[in-house]
Amino acid sequence: MPIKCPHCSRNFIRKHNFDKHLESCKFTITKECDLTTDLEDRIDIPNYKDLYNFVMNLSLRVKKLENDNYNLKGKLLKLQPIEWLNENKKPTINFDIWYKSFNVSEFLSTVFTVDLNTAVVSCLCSNINDESPIFSFDNKKNQFYIFNNDDWYNISTDSLDLFINHIANLFIVEFNTFVDNNDYLISNPKYIDQYISYQNKIYGSTNLISRNQKIKTSLYEKIKANVSSIQIS
Repeated sequence: MPIKCPHCSRNFIRKHNFDKHLESCKFTITKECDLTTDLEDRIDIPNYKDLYNFVMNLSLRVKKLENDNYNLKGKLLKLQPIEWLNENKKPTINFDIWYKSFNVSEFLSTVFTVDLNTAVVSCLCSNINDESPIFSFDNKKNQFYIFNNDDWYNISTDSLDLFINHIANLFIVEFNTFVDNNDYLISNPKYIDQYISYQNKIYGSTNLISRNQKIKTSLYEKIKANVSSIQIS
């Protein structure tokens, strides 16, 4: 269960990350006037020598943190995505089953008011969480990893396109149902322009390669995981 910071409401999966964050967060959000009042009320303010020693000690700690951070970045650059995913992520459903169960009906209006690409990405993001069988890292641009048959692997371009095409086609099916339930759009000349506008948006760009690439890029930007937050053993 995520641990929520009582000061900034940020959620943490691991307790030791929460503990490291808590004190600095409390200090950051404390009002300046509160800090001043606290300082005026203190009777144990350190002298210059103590303050100097404190600053020197703090400087050494900062230097150590910088070195640790540098070493951590080196480890992150060597991170093996599939190996890490297999050790740390175990979805309860296969990718091939997961995406075929989507319901796009609530996102149909997004197609009408914005466009198909935005609706597809919105639908996908609404179905993605920590347990989902799809993952991306921010140091592996536009690469997606999927979970099938108890294993993670890098999804091929063709398979990713089939995945996106399937979701896009769900919107066409949903649109046909929408028109059946609102037949005035085609039976009443007054609404024929609106129908044509909706239809054009549903089918989207005729260049499927370009359309799919835009969807991939937008989806990646929304779901990519920050590797700096990943725990390296």
